[in-house]
Amino acid sequence: MPDVNIPQNTQEVIKKGHEIYENKKNEFEPANNGKYVAIEVNSGDSFVGDTREESVAAARVRYPRTILYVRRIGAIEKVARHSPYYLSSNNNARIF
Repeated sequence: MPDVNIPQNTQEVIKKGHEIYENKKNEFEPANNGKYVAIEVNSGDSFVGDTREESVAAARVRYPRTILYVRRIGAIEKVARHSPYYLSSNNNARIF
């Protein structure tokens, strides 16, 4: 699968995603507090939605085959990476 962008490990996704979120924090907070953001860590592109599913669905339009960093805006929460390969029956499977 040559068009798939797979990071070295999930810690790399978390680290990069957190750095991008912190750098763009003023764009997200406080206007979008309580919503979710999905971040494609290699491009830095971000997608905000009212729910986790909405943010991931928006990101999947542009990045259907990458692992995403997803978090709630303005809140401390477990970070999720969404991988289309984790479960073949679910394109937005969460990996915690």
